Amino acid sequence: MLHVCPASGTKLMEPFYSSGYDGPQIDDILNGHRHYGDPTEPNENLSTAIDLGDFDDSDIKSQTNVSIDDNSDIDIFKLNFTERAKLTFAIAPDAARYRSTPQTSNCSGGSFVDYNAIHDLQIDLYEEGNLIVPVASANSEGAGGTDTLLFDVESSGVYYAIVSAATNTNNVQRYQVAIFTAPLPPAACPADLNEDGNLDFFDVSLFLSAYNNNQPAADFDGNGSWDFFDVSAFLNAFNAGCP
Repeated sequence: MLHVCPASGTKLMEPFYSSGYDGPQIDDILNGHRHYGDPTEPNENLSTAIDLGDFDDSDIKSQTNVSIDDNSDIDIFKLNFTERAKLTFAIAPDAARYRSTPQTSNCSGGSFVDYNAIHDLQIDLYEEGNLIVPVASANSEGAGGTDTLLFDVESSGVYYAIVSAATNTNNVQRYQVAIFTAPLPPAACPADLNEDGNLDFFDVSLFLSAYNNNQPAADFDGNGSWDFFDVSAFLNAFNAGCP
């Protein structure tokens, strides 16, 4: 890493010592990511993906100090859902705007660079069984903005979120990730008449009782009468099972 100006007491690699801080500052961190990758590297394939662990329907997780370090880098995140959940996966720039230039004789000047707006980042979410077509994508805010992906995970299993650059800038973009899950409304299961999450004899018994008494619960085709078509519709729903 070469010295950098201006000498304003804000960067470890300024050519003059400062006791105003300890350790690498944002410019030094970006320099390290640019040359060596962020601390989660390598993470460009499924076997080395950033494993975020298990998710139920009430989780909050985050990942900081990650970056897209050039115009070909991607970051892959692995999420294992143990139950249905509403997923919010957000990414936001995590750098700064400041003056920077290679060392000069008086170590002053330099142009402002907004390192929060180097790349226009995007998110693509894939199911484990289909890594060709994403089930959801997000890229609406442009460089420097926060992109948020929303998706209803209807069944448990592994998903992969891939963060990449929609731009072709050969430079580093540091960002952070926030992941939230929330409960989904109960899955529709019309044959589960006792609403216990299971289809069994008790649901059949409730249907027969409602059918014999011309109750709305047994009017499965919704036409106001109770006949063979309601029995057929109930049996089809029962055989289909619950999601």
